[in-house]
Order: sequence, then structure tokens, then C-alpha cells
Amino acid sequence: MSVSEATSVAPPVAPETEESIPLLLSDVTRMFWRRLEGAMQRHGLDFTAGEARALVHAFKAASLRQTSLAERMCIEPMTLVGVIDRLEKRGLLERVACPRDRRAKLVKVTKDAEPVVERILVVAAGVKAEVSAGLSPEEVDTLLHLLARIRHNLRELPPEEAATP
Repeated sequence: MSVSEATSVAPPVAPETEESIPLLLSDVTRMFWRRLEGAMQRHGLDFTAGEARALVHAFKAASLRQTSLAERMCIEPMTLVGVIDRLEKRGLLERVACPRDRRAKLVKVTKDAEPVVERILVVAAGVKAEVSAGLSPEEVDTLLHLLARIRHNLRELPPEEAATP
């Protein structure tokens, strides 16, 4: 697709966000999670986007350390604690002692989680289809590849030091 074709298909980008990957990614991410949460509500699934993500990641892994789950989700371990607490109260996740390291906790899905995860995945697939409407499969693949490269680049960068006042 040429640049002229792309600009005729895509809506114009506001000058303040032009060529700003972080702002565009932030907007798209926020809007996507809001859309997903609304769709889940309409389908009787009372979850935040973070809770749904944690549950799906834990389900796909079957059993993993709490810190590993946080790493997979690219969030801080302390942020995940509250999410796991809420899912545990709902009977969808449980924490068990790691047999190799009793200080570590493994996160496991309960038997009640499977039908819930299946419903979340169906709703998420519908939202993904909505938001990628008008994109060819090749464009979706390219977008996924480029975003994965950006994520890899960010993970490989040295950690930023906290700004001092």
C-alpha cells in the first residue's frame, strides 16, 4: 500500500500526535481495554481488563510463579497482587506454595475458571475483530510483528533511574 493509499484509508492524524508512537499506543491501548470491558459487561462478565488478562495468562500457563505472571503481563508484581486477590476471592485462581521454593507462590486456575476464560476469549475475539475491521490479514500480521519488535526493544533497554527532584 502506498503512502497516498494509506492516507486515503486512514483518518487524518492530529498534528499533536503525528509521529508520536507512545501517544498513539497509549490511546489505542486505553480505548481497546475500555471497549473490551464494556463488551464483557454486556456479556455478563464482571471483570476489569487486568483481571481478564491475568486470568487468561494463568489459564494458558496452567501453573506459574506469581512473579512470572507479572513479567508475562509486563506489570509490576505488586500491581498483580490485588488482581490475584480479587480473582482468588471469586474462586477462579488459587495460590499454592511452590514445591521447589516454599517462599514463592504458584498461581493456578481453579476448575471453575475454564468456562469463564472461554467466554472471555470469545468476547475478546469479537472486540479484536471490531477494532481490526478494514485491515487485511497481512496488515494485522505486520502490525503485530512491529509491536512485538518495539516491546522487545523496550525490554532490552537498561532500566531508567528514578528522576531526582
